[in-house]
Amino acid sequence: EQLTSHFHREPLTVEVYCRDQDRSERKDELFGLVHLQLDRVLKVEKQRCSSNVNGILGWRQTWTQILPVIGANTE
Repeated sequence: EQLTSHFHREPLTVEVYCRDQDRSERKDELFGLVHLQLDRVLKVEKQRCSSNVNGILGWRQTWTQILPVIGANTE
């Protein structure tokens, strides 16, 4: 409960980068930011899963939502 409350108050900020395939240097450029509410992920039912590499069993929680990307600061 405390972790869920924290994730609701403090969203995860993810930087989204874009790589220009036409340029010779192919430098990654910051495209924008996305803010994710992780408390929603914790509310999703857990699914049992195993690793393809070493066969270790674990749990997975997935959540899908389309989120807006906030433009990068161009200053």
